[in-house]
Amino acid sequence: QRLVLGSLKFNTMQEQESLVRDWIEADANMPYAAQNLGILFYRGKYVQAFGSIFPTDDILGMIPSEEADVAILEEPEHLNWFHPV
Repeated sequence: QRLVLGSLKFNTMQEQESLVRDWIEADANMPYAAQNLGILFYRGKYVQAFGSIFPTDDILGMIPSEEADVAILEEPEHLNWFHPV
């Protein structure tokens, strides 16, 4: 995160979503996607020994089957390391 966002921290998922949508609209020049893209966040825990974030939610369970069409994942390797019980 430091490499990409510096010291920027988000207090809420809504703040982070707003930054993502602003980037999609302005930098990626995709205003329709910025307004209509479905964004889901999952809870996670930073594990210092791995230098990575591990999910604490059942991520696949968060997606209703009628919406399971296309997923664009940021750092998808995080989803493969740990599966919460």
